[in-house]
Amino acid sequence: MGSIIFFSLVLGQNKMETPHLSLKKIVDQTVVADKQFSINTKAKEDLLENRMWIQILDEQGDEVFSFNKPKNIPKHYILGELISDYMYPAKKGYQLSTWYETKNNQDLTWVWGKPMEKNNPFFYWVNNLWIVSIIMAGIVIAIFYGKKLGAPLLFIVSWIENLSKEKYEEPYDWKFHSSKYRHNKSGYKTYQELMQALSELTSTLQRNKAERELLEKTREEWMAGVSHDLKTPLSVIKGYTVLLSSNEYEWENQ
Repeated sequence: MGSIIFFSLVLGQNKMETPHLSLKKIVDQTVVADKQFSINTKAKEDLLENRMWIQILDEQGDEVFSFNKPKNIPKHYILGELISDYMYPAKKGYQLSTWYETKNNQDLTWVWGKPMEKNNPFFYWVNNLWIVSIIMAGIVIAIFYGKKLGAPLLFIVSWIENLSKEKYEEPYDWKFHSSKYRHNKSGYKTYQELMQALSELTSTLQRNKAERELLEKTREEWMAGVSHDLKTPLSVIKGYTVLLSSNEYEWENQ
């Protein structure tokens, strides 16, 4: 656990260090005897003066020694937690530095902490960055699910609009030419039952439209036939009527 923490510490100068107080100095001055730990009086005075604390952890991350530690500071750490607290101090409101070293055949990790000042620009910058990151993540998630769930809804609305205009077919989507492919998309599967009902309604309306068109055609053909059948005898009757009413011809009474 400690080697990774040590590497993260030595990447740059520790901003918590002062001319009289440094984590390396505290480590060098730590005395380990019979599993008992102690630091000298001068280091304790410097820690109290700077409102800092020190913890010593064993290989399992359990605290074996502490001085001036606030009540809200944990007694056990895991590697990820220490790295997170080191990289993002604004999350918990305090800065941590760590050091790894072996003393008396024990692998130990020193954790040096200091509360962050509320008026520290760095505190607000990191805190605001954390908030912005959460907001940006929320926006990305909203766009992703909006596109995933919104696209099928727009498709369904278009479909209903087509039906209202007596256009009994699915809307054309240039992205998904195949209806089967579109319905297998995860976003469309959410509305599978609704889309199945719309598909059945569309088929029913298509059949009704075809039946109406066939009935209209049959009616027109029937009217044309009846009209033709009536015109033939009426033409003969009209012809005789004209002849009978004409003075140019003489007819026997019989």
